Amino acid sequence: QMLDLAELYQALGGQLDAQYRRLLDAVARFIAAHWHEPDQGLWEMRGPPRHHLHGKLMSWTGMDRAGRLLDAKWSEVAKRIEAEIRAHAAAPENGCLRQAYDGGTDVAVLLAPMLGFALQPQELDRTIANVREALEIGGFLARYKGEDGVCGGEGEFLVCSSWLADAQLAAGQIDEARAVIDKLVDCANDVGLYAEEIDSRNGEFLGNFPQALTHLGLIANAVNLQLVERGGVAAVSGSYADRARRAVGASFGWRGVVAAMIQSSRIARLFSSKQSQLAWP
Repeated sequence: QMLDLAELYQALGGQLDAQYRRLLDAVARFIAAHWHEPDQGLWEMRGPPRHHLHGKLMSWTGMDRAGRLLDAKWSEVAKRIEAEIRAHAAAPENGCLRQAYDGGTDVAVLLAPMLGFALQPQELDRTIANVREALEIGGFLARYKGEDGVCGGEGEFLVCSSWLADAQLAAGQIDEARAVIDKLVDCANDVGLYAEEIDSRNGEFLGNFPQALTHLGLIANAVNLQLVERGGVAAVSGSYADRARRAVGASFGWRGVVAAMIQSSRIARLFSSKQSQLAWP
């Protein structure tokens, strides 16, 4: 995540100084040393460690970004991780992505296209269909299916619907994605906020409230839908940095000023006016 956001920061005009590069290099070295180990997954399963696909995808993401930001040697590690994912992550019977190398269904596999991990159209279509068939409840999505070592049940996680919509946009399922996004918009409470989960039986919010991740997911949906409407499915391909370049252009320095003027169709002040400056007593 750090390396992915560093690439995003640089893509929008930010400068990575020597101190940041040393930090990112330490992160890259950690990933390279540990990516092959099993883990507890994104959802922190209380069982034995497994080779969860999400952990492998994020390790690939880190090495891919480090290869572009820091040193080409990390790209070779990214290639090794990619080869292992392609060899072990897909279900042999239909090619859809699984929760872990040993099976399972997990909504987190839908993050693959937004991370820039290339999938064949049929692989993405089958993965979307499998996730919906196994995890969709009342128009929303559970996080995963299977034992997690925790007693009791839970609601459907709202950010999972955002991940579904993004994957549908990447797959060219535009109308389906728009319907998912519209359903999320309609779930907002009277002041426009969202919780972590929803009870699909009655529409009541559950879990942490307000939940930033839910809001960020919906914001990303709006940006990605606009990109597709303007430039087709290809406009949401690649990494977060690639989409940011297309959607924003730049956020820092003179490039940021020019991009803001183009986006808003307005010529704004480059310096604060006296009226806008806070007057201290």
